[in-house]
Amino acid sequence: MGANTYWSDFYHRVIILEFTEGWTYEEYSNLVKESVNMLNSVRHKVAIVIDFSQSRSGSRTYEAYEIWLDAIHQWRKTSTYADFWININPNPWERIVLWTIGLVYNPTNIIITESQDKACHIAIEMLDKMAR
Repeated sequence: MGANTYWSDFYHRVIILEFTEGWTYEEYSNLVKESVNMLNSVRHKVAIVIDFSQSRSGSRTYEAYEIWLDAIHQWRKTSTYADFWININPNPWERIVLWTIGLVYNPTNIIITESQDKACHIAIEMLDKMAR
């Protein structure tokens, strides 16, 4: 399987959507549904980390843009989505898509970093600030 979703920790504060070589849009769509179910399974705010760093598949289509917007829309329908997500090493095309999504939504809600560990650390820090 080219895509996977899971909790980053025991406390279920960060959801990782991880894409590896050969992922498909069908898998992406399934991951979004699974992540919505995960968001609905807790009562606290949750961050999303999207990791394309292992991916070889390009998301260079309008369909990818629409799928990303749909994912954000579905996450925002839940009461536990923290309204930000972190992207790990997006390629240049993905950065353009993220920038255009930032025009629709708040661009400060999109964070880019280089590793999953750093992404999770940033997510927890941001969630802790939100809880104060």
